[in-house]
Amino acid sequence: MKHEWHVTVLLVIIFLLSQLVGLFLVQGSLQDITCEVVEGLEECEPAYTDTVVGARPETRGFGSLLYIIIGVGVGTALLLLIAKYQKTSLWRVWFFIAVWLATSIALGVVMPFVAAWVLGLLLAAWKLWRPNIVIYNVAEVLMYAGIAVLIVPILDVFWMVILLLLISAYDMVAVWKSRHMVTMAKFITGSNAFAGLVIPYDHKKKRIYGRLPRQQRVKQASLEKGSRYKNAILGGGDITFPLLFAGVVMQGNVVKLVQSGVPFLVAVQSSFLLALIVSLGATVAIAGLFLFAQKDKFYPAMPFVTAGCLLGWIVTLLV
Repeated sequence: MKHEWHVTVLLVIIFLLSQLVGLFLVQGSLQDITCEVVEGLEECEPAYTDTVVGARPETRGFGSLLYIIIGVGVGTALLLLIAKYQKTSLWRVWFFIAVWLATSIALGVVMPFVAAWVLGLLLAAWKLWRPNIVIYNVAEVLMYAGIAVLIVPILDVFWMVILLLLISAYDMVAVWKSRHMVTMAKFITGSNAFAGLVIPYDHKKKRIYGRLPRQQRVKQASLEKGSRYKNAILGGGDITFPLLFAGVVMQGNVVKLVQSGVPFLVAVQSSFLLALIVSLGATVAIAGLFLFAQKDKFYPAMPFVTAGCLLGWIVTLLV
């Protein structure tokens, strides 16, 4: 097992919680299904409320896939440059802005936009400058939900499957071959601004820290083999991509059910439950990875997560 059992259980629970919160907020932003007859055929599209940052990108199909791939590529290149020159302050500013934007988008689904901006700002500041295990991970969960609220409406199941396969292949190369993913993980963990779930613990005393250790010696020791200080981490992408897939599956099922005559609210509730099957598949995959992984080794999580997502999706097709 990669981490102590109680740490692993907590990490898996937070992962599942992030999926539930994300699906709930995507569902909350889905306003209606609009249908029109085009050349004798009925075409239906989901209609979503605007976000705190305005309307979503006007792109569909391959354009959406390209949009995300370019974003991931540019972001990775910039982060590698920042890591190479050890510009920790620059990374923390970038991360702060990202946390603020994404959490505000998530909160904007359930509260007035001004309140969402203010609370998002407070969470981002608290997360980076007075971090504790609760605030840090709550903000992360809201970040993934915000990304899902923004991105799910521009995707469909086919292109999302392609995206999962591409990201899984990239993850394997980045961790096992080029190892630049390991370089980035070590840099952002040492910066006290890790983009993902973090549970710091002392494996000798079997104790989870309530606050994230801030001492330089602890941050460095947590990256060394044999150290008593450990960080159980799960990258943000490993949480965001399965959430996007589950959200897209939910969206597709809502459209299909409404087209077949099912009332909108019933379709949304039924589709939410089906999407949970996808999330459970991803959760089982993550749990299995942590269970069989070896200590002090890095693994690409996305191939396992993708397998869990696709198995869950197949189950929804059989229900």
